[in-house]
Amino acid sequence: MVASVTALPASAALQLYSELRETSFPTLYAIANAYEDFSECLAIYVHTVLMRRPYRVELSGIGAQVLTDDCSSVAARCARKFDFIETFLGLRQPARLIAGSADHRPALDRQVPAAQATAFTTRPTSVATL
Repeated sequence: MVASVTALPASAALQLYSELRETSFPTLYAIANAYEDFSECLAIYVHTVLMRRPYRVELSGIGAQVLTDDCSSVAARCARKFDFIETFLGLRQPARLIAGSADHRPALDRQVPAAQATAFTTRPTSVATL
């Protein structure tokens, strides 16, 4: 049995993205369940940190930008998840999470082998107009 889905009006996007910025979820889709949360975090981490590609969701009204969500705001709210991903990918030792550990460099300061960095697909920037 398939549940019916009611579309939200575009005007609800501003409230949704404003509230998203107060959570630890990287995207609205990540709210669906823990698996989607992990996969969205991993995709954005690989896209923005390892591949150094932009990520930006921009909501705009008539002639004026209303809200922007970009890689720096996602990284700030998902910092603990990004720490886990770096450990999971072997980019840092788990001990780094303990105060006094030697490797406190952010991932952007480290070199990633080209073969590792290009093994993933990219995600385009999203733009919505209200």
